[in-house]
Amino acid sequence: MDENTWGDEFENCSSPPFPGKLTTPRTLAQKLLQSYVWVEENMQFANEIAEAANCPTQPFVRLPNLSSPTYDKEDALLNVSVPSLYRSWSALRVVRERWDWIYRNFEEDWTNQKCQLHRMMCIKALSVVLETAFLPPEVLEAREEKEKEEEREHLRKALKDLNIPDTLLAALGISPEDAEEEVDFDSLFHGRDEDDE
Repeated sequence: MDENTWGDEFENCSSPPFPGKLTTPRTLAQKLLQSYVWVEENMQFANEIAEAANCPTQPFVRLPNLSSPTYDKEDALLNVSVPSLYRSWSALRVVRERWDWIYRNFEEDWTNQKCQLHRMMCIKALSVVLETAFLPPEVLEAREEKEKEEEREHLRKALKDLNIPDTLLAALGISPEDAEEEVDFDSLFHGRDEDDE
């Protein structure tokens, strides 16, 4: 078994990368690429645990396509916004701190079901970080807007399945699918004027 994979033996585990306080965009890019390799090596384990736990999406852990030559360069993050850099840096640190917690608490029982779920979630967390870590601000913003719209549509459908009336959906700011008009928030909070009637 490769030294960078866990398997079920405690001795065969490796830790995800940890960016220090003096991390630059270049070293953060290196840490993210190391994270990609770490997730790739442990993805099969995570997906097997996710399937056994009946996680909703299969495969549970996915990796973005980083085959573009941009990702191999040291300056891959120079077009990424500062908040995105900070989010990636923070997330890598949090995952590593969580990993160290798992390592300390389950050292004697590495195959424990709780331990396996915690390990799976560390891998999932890093894969989610990698999905957006290298995106320029405009691409990230467009993706976030699309995800918000998908979430809004999912919520609207869930509320419609609960037989919530269209008027309440409109008051919540969730328009029914066939409604084109905007919600009049003034009338919601201040009532209607006599002139409007």
